[in-house]
Amino acid sequence: MREYGIKPSELVGLKRGRSPAPPRYRDPETGQTWSGRGPRPRWLEGKDSRKFLIARATPRR
Repeated sequence: MREYGIKPSELVGLKRGRSPAPPRYRDPETGQTWSGRGPRPRWLEGKDSRKFLIARATPRR
């Protein structure tokens, strides 16, 4: 780093992988959300996830 004049602060924030996904499901009781990625949250266990879908705004043309 010294040889090339690179500061540690210039390396911070470089990440690989997927970016955070917007929430797709919301618990109306607690307001908790889930993007659909990762493990299914406890508040959705044994329930139909379609009932918790967040309505998306339709883009205008």
